Amino acid sequence: AMRCLRDRVRDLGRDDRLRGVTWWRDIGAAAGALQPHPHAQLLSAGQLLPRSARIARHCARHLALRGRPLMQDVLDLARESRE
Repeated sequence: AMRCLRDRVRDLGRDDRLRGVTWWRDIGAAAGALQPHPHAQLLSAGQLLPRSARIARHCARHLALRGRPLMQDVLDLARESRE
């Protein structure tokens, strides 16, 4: 399922009309889902979604201040915590 999602996101990323792609997973009524089984939903839009725009600004600010990508620092911290 994750490969299918990855491939679909990559495919949508090739479409010049789209600026934002996001996905989420729903599991049952407690999550507001109409389907009783776990399933993922994918949303793409011609504009950067507000949450994605905030994340992009935060990542750019982190890079400017620290000289390193935010996600690299997150991964490094996770690796250190496992050691």
